[in-house]
Amino acid sequence: SGLYYKRWKTEPPLWIPSYALDRDVLRVVMLDPAVTGTVGALWAAFHRAGKMTLYRCYKEKGLTVRQHVENILVENRGEPIDLWLSDPFMGRQRVADAASRYEHKTVVQVWREAGLPRLRSAPLDYTVALAQSHEYIEAAYDTTTPHPPLEVFDHLWQWEGEIGRYVIDAVVQGPNRGDLRDRPRKGRDGSSTLMECYQYLAGM
Repeated sequence: SGLYYKRWKTEPPLWIPSYALDRDVLRVVMLDPAVTGTVGALWAAFHRAGKMTLYRCYKEKGLTVRQHVENILVENRGEPIDLWLSDPFMGRQRVADAASRYEHKTVVQVWREAGLPRLRSAPLDYTVALAQSHEYIEAAYDTTTPHPPLEVFDHLWQWEGEIGRYVIDAVVQGPNRGDLRDRPRKGRDGSSTLMECYQYLAGM
């Protein structure tokens, strides 16, 4: 196995001190929701030229959906958010309604009813999202590329802790043994929650 984002470093131009964002940026919150387990949320600002700034994150477990929503709204600090988006794969999963064992709701529906009425599933292709997540990082180092760059405020230590351990597995059997797979390893117990939020943001 090896690190999936080999170009990532906790130094400029990727890892930078926070600054006041312009009012005209597009602010997006990407949520990796769950009814049980670890929940993550990542705040991103998209500038006019396309640059993505990750400026806030949330990651907790062991709480009810309503408690998570309350925490996320406190963390949002009353900022006007243009888009509240959900992991498109987890968001469409169906769970039993607590009020009726015969009724099932999508995870997104559960979160909307808990206090995020504007939440909707992000429409994207995961393969494209993975590719774009690399392009944003590469563009931070290559100013000649037309692709917009990524920057991350240097207080997002939970996010940095994930990207520093985000790996891609190698094939262990057969004629392609030793070759790296084309997709990263999904973390257990929410260890890649914020990484997936970043990938979904990159694939928008």
